[in-house]
Amino acid sequence: SRTARRATGKKASHPARRQRNVAMRASLQAARSAVRRAPFSTCLALPADSVAGSGSARAVASACDAAATATGEATGGKAPIFTVVLTGGPCGGKSSSLEHVTKAFSARGFDVYAGPEVPTIIMQGGGKYPGIDAGELLSQFEIALLQLQEQMEDSFRRIALSTGRPSLVILDRAMPDPGAYISPAQFDEILARIGYSRESIMARYDLVVHLVTAADGALPFYTTSNNAARTESAEEAVRLDRAVEQCYKAHPRQVVVGNEAGFDVKLERVVEAIGSVVSLPGGRA
Repeated sequence: SRTARRATGKKASHPARRQRNVAMRASLQAARSAVRRAPFSTCLALPADSVAGSGSARAVASACDAAATATGEATGGKAPIFTVVLTGGPCGGKSSSLEHVTKAFSARGFDVYAGPEVPTIIMQGGGKYPGIDAGELLSQFEIALLQLQEQMEDSFRRIALSTGRPSLVILDRAMPDPGAYISPAQFDEILARIGYSRESIMARYDLVVHLVTAADGALPFYTTSNNAARTESAEEAVRLDRAVEQCYKAHPRQVVVGNEAGFDVKLERVVEAIGSVVSLPGGRA
């Protein structure tokens, strides 16, 4: 019967579909690895419309943008682009630092692109965290989060590349952060499904500035009232803070900024940390 043929055809297609998915994931990882080793001119020659596609073309475009900017490499030697992550536990001052850094480095001659916190975007838009024990539902949630994070980062980088101007991309959290909220094994499996590894996502960033939660050292100032997506108790905030710090331990440039000297000093320490890494053509900071 027609129904039987449909059922038979559907069952027969599953192994082939799985093989194609495995091959695609391997192709994505290989494309990213190859592009990261390619000269910068390869990235500049990549058609912009390939980003809108899928599969290997999109992977190459994404990896190109990341590879071209992850070390502050210059466009034609004239337009350095730096990518910096502001991360840490809840209520660490990331949003305030983002605003402060934007003003400070705009005044120094950089175009500054400020990437908002992706989990907050998703949750304020109606997306609900399914819970740590949600299995595949949790994996799908985190995959969606990571893909949105990746696309936002790559979009800012592509715009920066197109201007030919010195640029600073500042991110409120980045791709390694979800690793603090799920098991290491599940995070590794999720990264593999989207063609990444812990090492490859870490290579996307020039500097990681970890802002310690106010719950650790400035408890009277810890609050959840300024972010509807934040529900953690002070104890949970400290635990998450340390888990997030651990997620970035492998990065060669991780700076931890604590609460020892007041919030204004904390903001200035963030600017100093970024200033030690970024520079304009000619060596000017």
